[in-house]
Amino acid sequence: MAPCNVEKVLKAFMSKKTALKSLLLLALSASLSSCVVNPVTGEREVRVISDRQAIDMGQQQYGPAQQMQGGVLVADPGLQAYVQRVGDRVAVASGVDLPYEFVVLNNTTPNAWALPGGKIAINSGLLATLQNEAELAAVLAHEVAHAAAGHGIQRYQRGLLSEGLVTIAGIGLGAAGVGGGNELMGIGRQAAQVIGLGYSRNAERQADFYGSEFMAKAGYDPYAAVTLQEKFLALSGGAATTGPAVWFASHPPSAERVDNNRMRTRQLREAGYQGGRFGQAEYAAATRLLNSREAAYEYYDEAVVLIKEGELDAALSRVNLALQAFDGEPRFHGLRGIIRYRQERYDDALTNVNRAIERDPNYFQDYLVRGGIWVERGQNDRAKVDLRRSMQLLPTQDAQRMFVALDIGENPARYVDVNLARTEQGPVVSVSNRAGIDLRNVLIQVEVGDSQGVRNRSVSLDRLAAGDRVQRQVGIDIPANAQGRAYTVSAEVVR
Repeated sequence: MAPCNVEKVLKAFMSKKTALKSLLLLALSASLSSCVVNPVTGEREVRVISDRQAIDMGQQQYGPAQQMQGGVLVADPGLQAYVQRVGDRVAVASGVDLPYEFVVLNNTTPNAWALPGGKIAINSGLLATLQNEAELAAVLAHEVAHAAAGHGIQRYQRGLLSEGLVTIAGIGLGAAGVGGGNELMGIGRQAAQVIGLGYSRNAERQADFYGSEFMAKAGYDPYAAVTLQEKFLALSGGAATTGPAVWFASHPPSAERVDNNRMRTRQLREAGYQGGRFGQAEYAAATRLLNSREAAYEYYDEAVVLIKEGELDAALSRVNLALQAFDGEPRFHGLRGIIRYRQERYDDALTNVNRAIERDPNYFQDYLVRGGIWVERGQNDRAKVDLRRSMQLLPTQDAQRMFVALDIGENPARYVDVNLARTEQGPVVSVSNRAGIDLRNVLIQVEVGDSQGVRNRSVSLDRLAAGDRVQRQVGIDIPANAQGRAYTVSAEVVR
């Protein structure tokens, strides 16, 4: 068994920026004792991030990652349970003990992904594309292989080594949101980064190779992995990197992958995995409701496109057709609420969003829209409750901006931190923006008291960007025996 090649890893980033290099050198130096055996491949590899950290990372990011991909498909709990059962079978067959979870997302784009620690999701749009349970097992086994082999952590480390994390902002949420950006913040941005970083070609080969083995051990015919890749190759127009329905950017299909899966199927059958099942009837029964609602979701997708184009009346017509076809989908009600919000029909919008929340109380966008409605009505306390709930589910700049705009008047010090200090150049006030968004018209008051009384001086900043820390001269002496303090008087959110 080959030893860990730490020197090779170190050389990969020696040309990086000094600050990043120092941080990573420290981390990699600590990892010299973290040379681990991959439980899937049996290879030795350096892990900067421990197994426990990987599990915690996946757990923290699982909820936000689901939210940004459309949320959980709550309108078909039977399908959720079915996917979990199939996922459990291939997870057990992997032989790698992780806290696996499998969830169906309310998203018509054919896609599936895995976070570190075995947190796996599959879109309803991909389920509508598959034909049998074995193909579902092939998808889930592929994602289980990624999680079990630690590919997510490897690509995360690779992202760190290639100039830090990739920033993913404006990923399409704003198209149906209250504001125009809905950029992700905090753990939401981290989740987007992890699922957005592409796998290496070697990781994809490994996931295909071991995923086929896992599904065969679980009792499925591994040939379904071949038909699965053939589907994706056809959807992509025969090219490895084009087409609207490619299995996410990290799973590009190719003729090579089809051929490799055929070879792997022959190997597994020669090894004794004969008579595996396809489960076509079981799959048809499990996806019956999903398939019967196909037209409704097509109307919904058309409405989203029309909103992006500013055609609100046409979008409303489409979403009404979706609701006529299927009234039980919370996203349809929520989208109608968004349209009516943008039409300034706030009473109607509130009715629609309330219906969405009744059907699914765990989707960030509905609370964001309702918070906006309360703002328009001047009911700020209600707005704060809903905006806070939206941030808990998925932290976005839209929700943060609206919440801070309501709260900063009463609590400016919560968002602008100030400190007074003596320096050789005289007293300075240090001002930090902790709001997470850009601020303007920041007013700081400085008070100095001694035996002669209290003297005041104001310090103002026209603009203070999110996360910025600046220093300003106070322009007032603070004698050694004097007491000085500084505090935030007021600030505003940049619109």
